[in-house]
Amino acid sequence: MFMRALALELEYITIGVKNLLNEWEIIISTQRNGTFRVSIDLFKFLSLTEIWVIRNKIRRSSNLNELLRDRLMDCAIHNSPQVVRNPYCVKFIHEGKFGTFYLDHQHLLKYDVSQLVLVSTILRTKGFATKSKADADTEIVNYCTRRNIQQYFRKMKYINQSQPADFIEDPVDIEVQYYLSLARERKKRGESTAAEEPTQNEPSTPIIHCSDAEEGEVTRSE
Repeated sequence: MFMRALALELEYITIGVKNLLNEWEIIISTQRNGTFRVSIDLFKFLSLTEIWVIRNKIRRSSNLNELLRDRLMDCAIHNSPQVVRNPYCVKFIHEGKFGTFYLDHQHLLKYDVSQLVLVSTILRTKGFATKSKADADTEIVNYCTRRNIQQYFRKMKYINQSQPADFIEDPVDIEVQYYLSLARERKKRGESTAAEEPTQNEPSTPIIHCSDAEEGEVTRSE
């Protein structure tokens, strides 16, 4: 009942205290299903989207409510980025704003280079490394390879993909992918590929974890 009300009928949220400020009491009011009193620990298990919806429904009527908004923002940042499969997209928090970046080809065509670079940077440097995040970043890399977007590869040259501990496949250097794609295109046209095609034995660029990488804003494409 609570989750149904949360999804469909959430009206506003306020906060109370009990036991001499030792414990917060979250009061969730709905349009047709009454009021729920829950622990703040409940929010730790919600998705990034749910956390953001709840935060925006907090009634800004007291200092305690502002503290709750700050607490939920911290929780959202901790859970960002989040890869969603249906539809396939990346949800993230950047500069205090919620962003959605879709990974299908139709939407990728609408993003400029700065947006592609931002989301790849977030996927590689924010939160824990997971296979879903690595796969999402690979979608962007493959798209930029197919479209021969050189500016993306120049900007991402020193921000290498971080792989999770259980991801067995070795990461492929982004520059190698880029120059191999150029070599294949030259080969199709019957041109020499000697200048572009690198050897696989070249040492890869060291992985640099840029947790404080500068990022720009991504807006949702409809």
